Amino acid sequence: MVSVSVLAFAGFQPAPAFGQVVINCSQGISIGKNIQCGNKAKLVINPDSSTSLKTGCVFLTSPPKAGKCAISTGGVPPTKSVIVDFAKSFVNIQNGTKQVLLDKLRMQYKSTIAPASKFTFTPTAVSNGIQVKIGGTVNITTSNQGIGSYSGNVTIRAN
Repeated sequence: MVSVSVLAFAGFQPAPAFGQVVINCSQGISIGKNIQCGNKAKLVINPDSSTSLKTGCVFLTSPPKAGKCAISTGGVPPTKSVIVDFAKSFVNIQNGTKQVLLDKLRMQYKSTIAPASKFTFTPTAVSNGIQVKIGGTVNITTSNQGIGSYSGNVTIRAN
């Protein structure tokens, strides 16, 4: 049985040289509370906070939530397009020595645009401000995962 409660939030990195871009994350991805009922499970948390179970069995006792970040200028508007992506495509979230893999990280800024791991924004879009929501796939790979809160950091960068 496993109970995973929280995943910590994304970070920021300003764009160098052609202006200043700030990423401010107001909400981290939350796995919610769940109970694992099999040896392995893959739970997808979509950027719109909907979920789907790809394999295995998990009972959700509190709903997972997507992360939320705002991308804007930090004073000096960018003069070139800004690429926003993840520093790594996965993160190990931890509770002491126990780990759970969060991979297939995706972000979405409009419901009409498919989630992706990277977007390119115009200087005007960044100057007006962009809200992105972040999701990923939680991979529980052992039946004795351990009860507790698991946390880690997902780094988002803007170049």
